Amino acid sequence: MANILPQFFALSALASFFVIVGWLAFKILASVPHDRERKGSQVFLVLAGLSFGITWFYILKFASWSFHDYEVTTTLFDDKTRDAYFPARVADWLLNTSLFEQAWKNVCFGSSWSWWLNQQLCLFTAGTWTVFLAVEGNKHRIKHLWAYMLLGQMLTISVGVNLFYYAVANARPSGRVPSKVSPLLWLTVPLTMAIVYYTPQTTDATFGPALTLMHVLLFIPLFVRPSQTDRRDAGRLDTRTFYRVVMYTALAMHLHASVVAYRSLPQEQRSVSGVAHAALGALYSHPAQTSVGWDAILTTISCGAWALYSAGADVRKAAERGLAFGLSTLVGSVAYAAMASELDLLEE
Repeated sequence: MANILPQFFALSALASFFVIVGWLAFKILASVPHDRERKGSQVFLVLAGLSFGITWFYILKFASWSFHDYEVTTTLFDDKTRDAYFPARVADWLLNTSLFEQAWKNVCFGSSWSWWLNQQLCLFTAGTWTVFLAVEGNKHRIKHLWAYMLLGQMLTISVGVNLFYYAVANARPSGRVPSKVSPLLWLTVPLTMAIVYYTPQTTDATFGPALTLMHVLLFIPLFVRPSQTDRRDAGRLDTRTFYRVVMYTALAMHLHASVVAYRSLPQEQRSVSGVAHAALGALYSHPAQTSVGWDAILTTISCGAWALYSAGADVRKAAERGLAFGLSTLVGSVAYAAMASELDLLEE
């Protein structure tokens, strides 16, 4: 009986995870007006479904790897125990494995090329997307901004991003982008980006607290509406200036990671083909890495789709915006490219 209760709670926690994910998705979609006049916005629902299918294929592969690795390496299992009731084995695995931390350690402490891939998604989430959620979410009066971030953290960032793009595409602006951003935003975003930068240098003792702090900070600007904060200009930063600070910080951090990764290659592999081979090798080096890497790729595709969609029916503008986004991505990753695209929209 002593073992049954913890096992029950472990399996209940697993079931609760999927219940919460389903509830968040329902809560988000139920709050979106679904304007039929906004043609083309359904592409973001399609991209959300595609993102879910691809990334969760690899997430389940990681879970399978973790389960089998646990049973092979643990001293608690013998041949008799391996023949036990399968749900009980799953429960024991969940009780003795921190899946979230295990996945993050695999993607943060791998090769330089692994971090080169992962940092792109982290910088986008900590910088560009947090700012976009806070600024555009309040401009369009989109409900439950925190739910998009939480769904992105629990499921995949690319799913949360596409659902938010769908919400913005179907919303009617109820105001203008504020000329100033609140201290909540300009204090939490740079701090979160700094944690992203120092993550590979953390130790076993500091990794967990740093990871927790980073995820908590992401939500703070999303829980407070402008009406709940002091609207005076004191302590506020110009919105365009803040966009540029986030954009160029992300660019500098990505270029630094690129140089470190490039220098890690043997001299004979320092070529375009060598770089491509190293990046592809890092992408498929581990199931946890593959799921995060594909999340970054699908997030980039989704942001590119938004850059095209936001141009409207103007084909020339769409072509220019798409080309600019593609070139910016090659230079500075999705975090830089998406913020540059948003700044371009802000200045129109």
